[in-house]
Amino acid sequence: MIRVLLIDDEKLALLQLEKLLKEWPDIEVLATYTDPRLAVQEISRWKPDAVFLDIQMPGMNGMKAADFIQQAYSPAELIFVTAYDRFAVEAFELNALDYLLKPVDRRRLGKTVSRLLGSVPSTIVQGAPKPSKPSPSAVIRCLGPLRVEGEGEGTEPVRWRTAKGQELFAYLLHNRERFVSKDSLIELLWPDSDLKKAAAQLYTTVYQVRRSLKQANLAVEIRNISRDDGYMLVLNGVPVDAEGWEKELQELGPVDSSNSSRCLDLLNGYEGDYFGSSGYLWAENERQRLSSIWLYKALQLGDYLREQGNAVQTVTVFRRVLELQPYSEEGHLGLLRTYDRMGERTMVIGHYRDCVNLVREDLGIEMNGKIVEWYETWFHSKV
Repeated sequence: MIRVLLIDDEKLALLQLEKLLKEWPDIEVLATYTDPRLAVQEISRWKPDAVFLDIQMPGMNGMKAADFIQQAYSPAELIFVTAYDRFAVEAFELNALDYLLKPVDRRRLGKTVSRLLGSVPSTIVQGAPKPSKPSPSAVIRCLGPLRVEGEGEGTEPVRWRTAKGQELFAYLLHNRERFVSKDSLIELLWPDSDLKKAAAQLYTTVYQVRRSLKQANLAVEIRNISRDDGYMLVLNGVPVDAEGWEKELQELGPVDSSNSSRCLDLLNGYEGDYFGSSGYLWAENERQRLSSIWLYKALQLGDYLREQGNAVQTVTVFRRVLELQPYSEEGHLGLLRTYDRMGERTMVIGHYRDCVNLVREDLGIEMNGKIVEWYETWFHSKV
């Protein structure tokens, strides 16, 4: 049995839709509402499989109501009903299950019911509880490109419908467990748009993101906060790779024989800078902070491995440093010193020349400082 709620400020439209739906034995109309605010308040009590709601309603339109419904009870499918087909594109951008025009046609409604019967899992139809705890496989990765991996075997990473949706989620993740005002989101994502239009775009984008998280079976929530003035991302135990990575790396302490292997694993686990090459300016400080933590530990590990005579791993570490930080003076020095310790005179000279060319071609300046001083001292000692 599919359990549904109906929301429309027009009483006659509600009665007609309810009468039509009762023709299908697999559909149970739980309740009807002419006040969308009341429906939103009570939806968690009903826990419907689907909600039919009008788009044009006074006080709270259907797009905004959908936003609240997804927060209050995200498993519910949405079917929009309206007299204006100009809302069709926006409705489907919200990833609604279907869209019906008034007056509702029985044959067209039949297609919606068939689609609804196919979309609601049998476990939900039979009243079985939906898993709420994240499995160990659920994780949010932001070291490198943003990837959100859902719960359960075979679940594909979240696919963002739009770049705005991805950035909105990334920004809420960056500020997780903290209040983010709607005004700040609008200023960030739609700074040049009309305020009313931007607010509608925000509702649409939040809805899309919630749907994407739901489809990935993630326990992560985007909650409305402070009388609809903003949002908060709540992880509900879903881990974020950057948090776990930083915590474990910081707990290692100075590199020694007891932790060098684990330190190498953690450094290799740094798959790229925070949010990768997204170019989010608001993430730059955190990107630099995490990058500096990685660089400090990588240089520490490289120096330790060189002192232990582990030339192969030392070269690997310093090359990785220069892959992520191509202008790192300490990284270049570490590699030059390692080649020297290995007795590879040709490699020392070759890398120094590559370094000089890199600085000259990329930065338009001549190299100076520690690298030049070390190389000149080394070169004269070999003459």
